[in-house]
Amino acid sequence: MEKNWRLTQINPWSAVKTAFMLAVAASITLTVVVLLSWLLLRAAGVLTVFSDTLGDLLGTAIVDFPSLLSFTRVLGLCFLISAAQLITWPAGAFIWSVLYNLAVGLTGGIKVSLREE
Repeated sequence: MEKNWRLTQINPWSAVKTAFMLAVAASITLTVVVLLSWLLLRAAGVLTVFSDTLGDLLGTAIVDFPSLLSFTRVLGLCFLISAAQLITWPAGAFIWSVLYNLAVGLTGGIKVSLREE
């Protein structure tokens, strides 16, 4: 048995709420992954080795990567990106839903077919 539906309208407020919750989940995931990666790279000494190698290649220590990529800077950049996500994702979802609702008048919406097997 096959059922056919048409998606003829998206509530902009629902799209904003959904996008906000997805942005919160993505921000938490991003923060955890970045901090775990930073801790792993710092514990392995990769940042120090990279800085030493760059200094040997160029002859002088132009950039001090361990101090440049300190915990507070990495955490601050991660929070800045998360804040940008929390603003842009819901705004993008709102604009997309309004444009979709306007285009439905011309296209008739998206047809969704579900079938039981």
